[in-house]
Amino acid sequence: MILNALCSEFRIAYLDLENEVVFSQFFQKGSIVDGNLSNQDIAASTVEIEFIPDEGIWELDKELNYDLYLEVIRELSYLFSGRTFEFKYQVGDSTHSAGFRFERGLADRISRDSTVRYCEPLLPLEFHGTSDEIDFDAASSFRYYDFESNFVDSFVNFERTRCHGTHVDAMIDGFISAISEVATSGFPEDKWEITREKILEVIAAAIHVRMARPSFEGSVKEQLDSKEVFEPIRNAAEAALTKAFENSEDEANRLLGEFRVCDDEWRARFLKEFYESS
Repeated sequence: MILNALCSEFRIAYLDLENEVVFSQFFQKGSIVDGNLSNQDIAASTVEIEFIPDEGIWELDKELNYDLYLEVIRELSYLFSGRTFEFKYQVGDSTHSAGFRFERGLADRISRDSTVRYCEPLLPLEFHGTSDEIDFDAASSFRYYDFESNFVDSFVNFERTRCHGTHVDAMIDGFISAISEVATSGFPEDKWEITREKILEVIAAAIHVRMARPSFEGSVKEQLDSKEVFEPIRNAAEAALTKAFENSEDEANRLLGEFRVCDDEWRARFLKEFYESS
């Protein structure tokens, strides 16, 4: 975490259900002093983070933007479903704290964003997968009018991949396959525009992949290039959306309307069917 490099002291502790510390790490000016993780697995229900800003970096006579720190911790806590994150910091003699816990992880994040954007979610999904090579969690929801900007977040091993990559490509490809199957089989006479660009206009999604040796495009590690993640994520996304279509025909039809090409031919056929049925 970049935050520890900006602090004179930084401590992270992992606590079990009995609130006992099972492992902790202590840093000074970004260098680890105690608690080398050595890639070991840790079973913990609560994560505590404490830090003191470095006076050599920050102008401590000015008010620091702790809301920014809180947002960083909040975003991280979405990746740990069912875990409690407690955030503690000190300014002078005053100690402050805040906590986050999201039982559904990324699904809670998608739900929060939908609420903030005042949009009605359609077909909310959660899907997961695990194998010898990767583990992944994903959540998404659609809506029946376009987002002003794309909202897809992706992560690999708890780090954001801002340029996405194969994990996001696989998820979108799975959605395209599921939508195409329902659209063309249920309405063979209609025309459809089911593309990546159109998916991105109507989706909110987040995906987190954990794997031992990810490969990336470029040196900044912001775009995943691991081909082995594509098939399992694509299959899981397709299966999840297909099941949602089966369980909610009304929402499925509303979503399909976003991809139907409403040209003159379609309008004429629609009006003809409407008047014949009325």
